[in-house]
Amino acid sequence: MEPGGLEKEVREIKELQKEILLRLDRQSKGEQRLEGYERRIIRDLEHTNDVSHFSLADLGQAVVGAVVFGGPAFFSRDFWIFLSGVAAESVLFLHLIVVLAVVVTLYHAYRKTLSYDAHFTKALVKRVFYVYLTVFAVVVTLLALFGKLSAAMTTADVMTDVLAVQTVALVGAVTFDFLVD
Repeated sequence: MEPGGLEKEVREIKELQKEILLRLDRQSKGEQRLEGYERRIIRDLEHTNDVSHFSLADLGQAVVGAVVFGGPAFFSRDFWIFLSGVAAESVLFLHLIVVLAVVVTLYHAYRKTLSYDAHFTKALVKRVFYVYLTVFAVVVTLLALFGKLSAAMTTADVMTDVLAVQTVALVGAVTFDFLVD
């Protein structure tokens, strides 16, 4: 072997070793990134599962929340006196704002972020729909039981009364859901 040949081979081996270490480092960083993505995907799936299953317990929470927090609206004379002076359009506008606030609040509560995810949003809208229908059934039942709905009322009066109490009861149902969870 020539005198400089051994040194040359050692340098080549060291360069090859550096290249191998760089490739391993890049591969390791890629795996760490993948593990981060996997954790994020698993977390997102868990949140989607939480929001997409509307169980009997969730139904019970919505009913109790609507009755406990919406109940004062049924029994308060001030509420009904105030409501008689409010236009139906104003009640509808307030109701839509509250529904939007409920959707945004639940989205953030389950996702812990406001970043958009189409699959999660679809599941959340379904959950909000179920809560809304549950609260609607409770509100109509209670209004009928307490004599606040009658055949002599106009459609605008019925809608105003139902939407006003629905707004309060919906906030109550969502609040109770937060308190229990």
